[in-house]
Amino acid sequence: PESARDARYVLLANTDPAVQSRALDQLRPDVVLLDTMDQWIRERRRAFEAMVVRATFLSLNERELVQLTGERDVVAAGRLLVGRGPRAVIAKGGERGATLVTRDVAYALPAYPVAAVDPTGAGDALAGAFIGRLARNERASDVGLRDALAAGMAAASFAVVSFGVEA
Repeated sequence: PESARDARYVLLANTDPAVQSRALDQLRPDVVLLDTMDQWIRERRRAFEAMVVRATFLSLNERELVQLTGERDVVAAGRLLVGRGPRAVIAKGGERGATLVTRDVAYALPAYPVAAVDPTGAGDALAGAFIGRLARNERASDVGLRDALAAGMAAASFAVVSFGVEA
């Protein structure tokens, strides 16, 4: 809608990269966080790689990171992707936490210790809280990125302690 065209912070959630591209074509955001899944890397790789170049931040799990780069080391793989355009990569490791990789810094944050019931939505919660925290604080320094990752990890911990949105 017209009212959303001036959004400065945009989360392009996991969907077909062609849909993400059409959505982004309608906006002029300052910050774009791009999420994905293995299906798009496998079946729509060219379209997905075209979106990587347009993203400020890329959020993917460690398995998708290996699939996309062929590199098993999270930091090395993240830096390969940062070299393609994004400012940073968030590599999600499930119950092990997540690693934020920039050109110069890698910051690993463990997951909050919770009794996980269902992991569905944890990555979405992480991404939403990450970009929401950046938008709220308007701080994209390394310290601001670490703070945003901590907010994302906290949100992900709430997402996994029940089924659906009960938590």
